[in-house]
Amino acid sequence: MIIAENFVQRLLALQLIIILRFLIVWLNYCQLLKKLRRGLDLVRMIFILSI
Repeated sequence: MIIAENFVQRLLALQLIIILRFLIVWLNYCQLLKKLRRGLDLVRMIFILSI
């Protein structure tokens, strides 16, 4: 029984680690998208001004 409990605890810990990693990646992705969007807005502004 003790072995089974340890196994379950390890599985839960692994799931938490995976979820945390996914969240970190997702946050980084969102920040990248915001930066890209700002960059595109700047490019659009410069393009409009150059015309």
